[in-house]
Amino acid sequence: TFAHWTAVVVETSRLYEQLRNLALLEERERIGMDLHDGAIQSIYAVVLRLEDCAERLHERPDEVAADLEKAMDDLNKVIQDIRSYIFDLRPDVRQGDIKSALQDLVQGVRVTALIDTELTLEGDLDGALTEDEATSLFRIAQEALSNVTRHAQASSLRVKLATAPHSVRLEIADDGVGVDPDA
Repeated sequence: TFAHWTAVVVETSRLYEQLRNLALLEERERIGMDLHDGAIQSIYAVVLRLEDCAERLHERPDEVAADLEKAMDDLNKVIQDIRSYIFDLRPDVRQGDIKSALQDLVQGVRVTALIDTELTLEGDLDGALTEDEATSLFRIAQEALSNVTRHAQASSLRVKLATAPHSVRLEIADDGVGVDPDA
């Protein structure tokens, strides 16, 4: 019996390690895709703009100067996006820590994107979410705030987390340009 239980413990440990390694690989893939879809594409666009500027430099220097300014602005936005992305990787959400993780996330948006932010927390979250649920909720907020800072051209952002007896509700609103639902 002892040998059997020892084998079960060893096998469970091995499976747990495999699961952990799989989770790390999935996270690396997600990070790679995020970088590819965001920063790398933006940097590539700037490189193309700079190559075009180099070709036109002697013919139309006045136009090139404006394009160089635009390229520098674009690079500064990429730097801001990368800083924001690095900041977004930090939080480790635990069951009772979703509030502070959201506070850090909202504060990060305020600092890196210079957007006026407000976080409202309503209700008692203690025990309302499992660790996986809290992490998922945080990742949803993280992606939404990332989209606001990258695409919305917003000057203000409001995040509200409210609990009810059998539910948790996350609301995110901004004053940005929005999207065309027909597009």
